[in-house]
Amino acid sequence: PSTVCQMCTRPTEACLAADGPGFCTGLHGPCLPGLARESAWERCVQDPAGCSELRVHERPGVRGPIPPVQLGGFVHLTAISLRGMPYLGGPLPTQTGQLTRLVSLELSGLPLFGGTLPTELAAIQNLTVLHVSNTSLSGTIPTEYGRLVRLEWVEVSSSKLGGTMPTELGLLTRLERLVLSSNHIDGTI
Repeated sequence: PSTVCQMCTRPTEACLAADGPGFCTGLHGPCLPGLARESAWERCVQDPAGCSELRVHERPGVRGPIPPVQLGGFVHLTAISLRGMPYLGGPLPTQTGQLTRLVSLELSGLPLFGGTLPTELAAIQNLTVLHVSNTSLSGTIPTEYGRLVRLEWVEVSSSKLGGTMPTELGLLTRLERLVLSSNHIDGTI
């Protein structure tokens, strides 16, 4: 039986299947308590073609994962900045790699935000800023990130990343800032 997502932006949106705590797939796409109620997110849902920036900062009530289906549809985004949301969790959706116009990706102050850095991000050839800090991301930095030749600023700090720093990062000739502190990464620069 269908139930109603209590915190969706559309009160009539019914859940078709529960996908975990606080997350359900509704008739109009995923419902996410908190993030779906943010005006910046809702603008992107209502007008994906007119949505170039998604910025949600310092919203402690935002909970659950980033809805991957909706995020993959925001193909005109040039900037994503999500920070200061202690209950936003889950992995970075692989659909983020479909956002080929993205220039800046900032995810910081998200302690429940985990998983690994998706290799699919290497498809975003326009990316100049990758700032992911104060998260629970683990795993290694993908070697494929060496293909992000426009990167100027990489900060992946205060997370749980490990392994050896990929030598492919040496191909990033425009890189001006590299911060990997408070992780478990070794190797030479």
